[in-house]
Amino acid sequence: MPDRIVVPTGDGNLLSGMWKGWRDLKGIGLIDRMPKIDCAQSEGSAAISNSVRKIRQSSAAEVDWSNISVDQVEANTIADSISVNRPRDGLAAVQAIIESGGQTVTLAEEEILAAIPEMARRSGVFPEPAAAAPWAAVKKMVRDKMIDADELVVCLVSGSGLKDIGSARQIAPEPLVIDPTIDAVRAALK
Repeated sequence: MPDRIVVPTGDGNLLSGMWKGWRDLKGIGLIDRMPKIDCAQSEGSAAISNSVRKIRQSSAAEVDWSNISVDQVEANTIADSISVNRPRDGLAAVQAIIESGGQTVTLAEEEILAAIPEMARRSGVFPEPAAAAPWAAVKKMVRDKMIDADELVVCLVSGSGLKDIGSARQIAPEPLVIDPTIDAVRAALK
């Protein structure tokens, strides 16, 4: 059972749907505790993160969800799968983050792009920019001491890097071209 699940978030559907699923599992007694659901968003598309911050900074002891709305942003990010002006399921996602005790992390474009080759090298997973956002968020959360050392954290990787080769090429070195011989392979590996 994970302590946290870090979700790339645009419209909020994945995050809020996951929260509903965990609540259902707890409701029928299959789990005894709930994970925290963390939201990873680009700084250029942070409508849900902005709303969570606004609620947490308010002095209200209890949230009146009937008076909460998610403000629209002018989304602009390389992570096009999470680039959203007005989140379709934003309110449910905001509620899931708050109810679960999760965090919101907004990421610079450079942080998202840097996570792509790092994930590929360390795990063999080639993510699109949106799918790299959770790993970038975990690194930021560790740096900012938002994650305890003993927590089990799951990063949801939601899309293949093959969906957005152009972004990966911005940060990847040029491929090494060699002759199709075993000697050329050995020389390249030296």
